[in-house]
Amino acid sequence: MPTMIRSTCALFLMAMFVMISVGAGPAATEAEAPQKRDKIVPCDAHMRSDKRGVCANKLVDNDFRVLSTGVSWWYNWHFTSHDTPPDDVSFDYVPMVWGDDPDSLAGLEAHLKSHPKPRRIMILNEPNLKDQAFIPPKRTAEVYKQAKAIADKFGVPVDGPHMSLGSATEASITAYDPIDKKEVTYTYMVPFLKAFLYYVGDTEVPGIGYHAYGDMNEVRWSVDEMYKQFGKPLWVTEYARWDARDMDTAITHIMQATDLFERTEHVHGYAFFKERADNPYISLLEKEPGKLSPLGEVYVNMPVHDKHVYYQIPGKLQAERYVTMNNAEIYPTKDADGFADMTTTQARGELSYNIYTESAGMYELTLRISGESGEIQLGVNKRIAAAVTPTQNGWQDVKARLRLKAGKQTLLVRFASEGQTLNWIEFVEVE
Repeated sequence: MPTMIRSTCALFLMAMFVMISVGAGPAATEAEAPQKRDKIVPCDAHMRSDKRGVCANKLVDNDFRVLSTGVSWWYNWHFTSHDTPPDDVSFDYVPMVWGDDPDSLAGLEAHLKSHPKPRRIMILNEPNLKDQAFIPPKRTAEVYKQAKAIADKFGVPVDGPHMSLGSATEASITAYDPIDKKEVTYTYMVPFLKAFLYYVGDTEVPGIGYHAYGDMNEVRWSVDEMYKQFGKPLWVTEYARWDARDMDTAITHIMQATDLFERTEHVHGYAFFKERADNPYISLLEKEPGKLSPLGEVYVNMPVHDKHVYYQIPGKLQAERYVTMNNAEIYPTKDADGFADMTTTQARGELSYNIYTESAGMYELTLRISGESGEIQLGVNKRIAAAVTPTQNGWQDVKARLRLKAGKQTLLVRFASEGQTLNWIEFVEVE
């Protein structure tokens, strides 16, 4: 669970970024997944994310219904749940062993015996933080092994521990560190996790989790740093903008953080904190059952970035439905229509889109753009084939023509300048 302690950690963490040495490089940690098949969908198809989850203590039928349009799983920091999705809703429950409690391990085994097999099990909530699990790395490894021994009977992977990113000295666990060979106060999660992995030895740990409540600088840095240090799949099992003071800040944050997790392959899952709270800037649902908050509306409508999904044209394709992105960022749209925009953060920003055409032909593309001036190049399968140049800074439609072959292909959009914004692209066959 979050505490106000996290707000003290930002400067400390940036210093630790310089001080902590790089750990083991990326390595395969799970059995290779079955080959995914390409999927062709309409341009306006609503896609649900397999990664996207929610931290929730209480969900009723209509809550499941409205969340399940974009969210696929939830957890409640417990090994079982009395909340049950209605029969017409697919929504996975992920059990968790919260702390060092033999009854929780027994409860987990009982749950696994009497319920459908979950996609995974999570182990230990913030063992490095006071008032949470708060146990040292060695005991964390022991509890992990105990939980894994239970989960192995049912063929379910165990991910964890799920760490507080950082904490003040007085709120941090102190223990003997097997790597530094001295007593250490773990104010930062990386040394704790290195000690945990030392103690866990040859036992498989398929993924580790952590919680992020800072701004986007912290979120981006932590996603990169955790993978660089451990080379394991990541689960960001609590996140929100804890210090948000207005809805615009909260909406921009949930949009940008969620988009980052969706497009980052080594983030295997993430869960927003939380379903309902007294603070409107961290609540996906209103008090009324089955009613999404402004944050919830954004969360369920966020795009996926699946390289196996192709959008069928003709049609209008929203800018945020890219498959790859370079030097750009998502923002809530300021245009008269649409959901989000993509804005370049440097010159030569690029977006690519998977598209599918039933038949070859000439297509007219209308791009809804604003922002800085500069040429916009259009290419097919990495070959530039057309270019347009905006005539003003405000919202405008610019048009270009491309000859497209039949079948699956990738459209490249390359921007000359920083600060150019794209809302959508409309495709019309003209011959």
